[in-house]
Amino acid sequence: MEQVVFTEEEGITEIYLFTKLVLLKLIRLPKLGTFCHGDNSETGSALFNEKVRFPSLNDLLIADMGKCRKIWQDKVTMGSFYELTSLEVRNCGSLSNILPFSMVERLQKLETLQICECESVERIFGPEDDHRVNSNESHEETSTESTIKFVFPKIRELNLRMLPKLKGFYSKVHTTEWPSLKKLWVIECSKVETFSREFINFGDTQGERQPLISVQQPLFWITEETFSNLEELFLFRNGNMKKIWHGALPNKYFFNLRRLKLIGSLEASVTIPNCFVQSLPNLDYFSVEKNVVNELFPCEGLMDEDEHAGTLAHLKELRLSELPELTHLWKKEVSLAQVLCNLEFLQVVECRKLKNLLPISVSLKHLTTLKVSKCHGFRNLLTFTTAKSMVQLKTMSVTDCKMIEEIIASTTDEVTDVVFFNELESLELDSLPCLSRFCSVNYALVFPKLEKVIIGQCPKMEFFTVGELSTPMLSALQSTNGEEIELWEGDLNATIQQLFIEKVFPISEDLELSSINIQRAWNHKLLATHSYARNLTCLTIEGCHNLNCLFSSSMVKSFVQLKKLNIENCENVENVIFVEGSAKEEMTNRKLFRVLEFLVLKDLPILTRFCHGNYFEFPLLTSLSIETCPTLKTFISGAQGINSKIASPTLFDKKVAFPCLEKLTIVGMGNWRKIWQKQPTDCVTIHFGNY
Repeated sequence: MEQVVFTEEEGITEIYLFTKLVLLKLIRLPKLGTFCHGDNSETGSALFNEKVRFPSLNDLLIADMGKCRKIWQDKVTMGSFYELTSLEVRNCGSLSNILPFSMVERLQKLETLQICECESVERIFGPEDDHRVNSNESHEETSTESTIKFVFPKIRELNLRMLPKLKGFYSKVHTTEWPSLKKLWVIECSKVETFSREFINFGDTQGERQPLISVQQPLFWITEETFSNLEELFLFRNGNMKKIWHGALPNKYFFNLRRLKLIGSLEASVTIPNCFVQSLPNLDYFSVEKNVVNELFPCEGLMDEDEHAGTLAHLKELRLSELPELTHLWKKEVSLAQVLCNLEFLQVVECRKLKNLLPISVSLKHLTTLKVSKCHGFRNLLTFTTAKSMVQLKTMSVTDCKMIEEIIASTTDEVTDVVFFNELESLELDSLPCLSRFCSVNYALVFPKLEKVIIGQCPKMEFFTVGELSTPMLSALQSTNGEEIELWEGDLNATIQQLFIEKVFPISEDLELSSINIQRAWNHKLLATHSYARNLTCLTIEGCHNLNCLFSSSMVKSFVQLKKLNIENCENVENVIFVEGSAKEEMTNRKLFRVLEFLVLKDLPILTRFCHGNYFEFPLLTSLSIETCPTLKTFISGAQGINSKIASPTLFDKKVAFPCLEKLTIVGMGNWRKIWQKQPTDCVTIHFGNY
């Protein structure tokens, strides 16, 4: 289709009037050059010429029309397009501009303007008199008019997207006013180097004419009235855009801006001007992605730095993503007492050089969501002061941070304080290879509403916290795929400790459990798995003060390769092996730890016996050391129950046999009357020592 309205006879002057047409869409018409053939070559080259009128048209969409070189003729037909409220031009590759200068007065009711994917568009508005410029008349560097002002009283949304040759709004020095504009998007306009610059009217004040711009101009020359009510500004992937604003920005110029999103590219990024963000007093959403910046809120050389920092108190949502050179948010010397005090959402992703999430003194009492991912410069995430302020936090997610060791930083100042996460409901810790614990200082952590905890790929996490922990609503852990983990030891600390043990246990030959707050050492269901403990040859358990016993009777058979067993400084261990009710008959006569060669029992203040039973043999044990076990009455007791009475205690009576024992060391006398009921037949070297 080359025309919508076709006239067969030449010279007909009839005008086609579409009085009731309110919506017009011209889409995928690659050969359409004009709506109706005009009377001369100039008007005939425009899509809309003097032959058609649209007095009631509200919505106009023009898309995928490669042949269209001009939408309107220079002098638009009278009585047409005055009711236009929405204009969208998309994928029209032959257009050099969108609107003729004479269309300005027709756009008083326009509410939405979208210009997208027009690869040849250089200006939004064409020259004031395009016919004269293209004629034989000379065109000098000065115009005969003073500064031009464009006013669009009703436009609420302006979208400029994928316009690779766009240089500016208009070719001459001008100003614009958008009193109703709320949303402004500039996306992939790679020729634009500066988004905005303050207009200073030197020429008019001296009675001079304004020059045509011969150097790179900003996309918008602005005054205080230009964006008086703009609320959203999104600048995406504008390849050559180096500046958002040229010069110092007065607060009044973007006074009502609430949402600012900057997405650049790692090859060419937008520079954040000095104190630009701090000069936006009502900003509550700020997002920066794919920019090469080393400081997020630069504010150098200003006398009122504290005042500028205070303006960020209105910010509620901050998103930082793919900022590979970002090292800090603020300079340390800037006072931050009011910074981010109303922040509700904070997300930091792929900021690999950022070493501190926030300065020490920042309070986040309104923060509800914290998400951190792929930030490999962190050793810890929060200071004690900041963590204590986060009383409204509902969701915390920390994932894929290679160097992070703890969430709350260790300090020496507050060692017995309490941190209340009163509203935290969901916690995710995933792919943190260096994380050892959530908190390693003796803070009490209280999570009264915590119901969802996801922990995965944290191989060094031995336990959750050193201090007291309260999670009354938590009854299970979840894996990263959302499924519940079957293991639950009654509280978060014990469960994580058990998971850690079970993680390292199957692959270990030499295992040491030291100073961890566990109530049992093994999950008997996993030990029952075939060959689960087949590799373990040396086991040391030290400083585990919540343990009452180490093994149940059903677990012993799993340790088929155990050669060395060392149990030290466990304050509450009463028995090494606890005989379960169903196994009492089975435990009356058996060989324990068939390949065990070395056994050490040391600093076990309430140990009363190794095990209950009628007879046990340690067939390969060659060295036995018992040190500082003052309540040990007998090695094997036939009396049932932990607190059962043992009459006439002998350390080694007929219930135990060590056919290969070569060395016996005893330091500190236990609660027994003699060592052997019957002197061993083999030669045993006995060493005695004092406390």
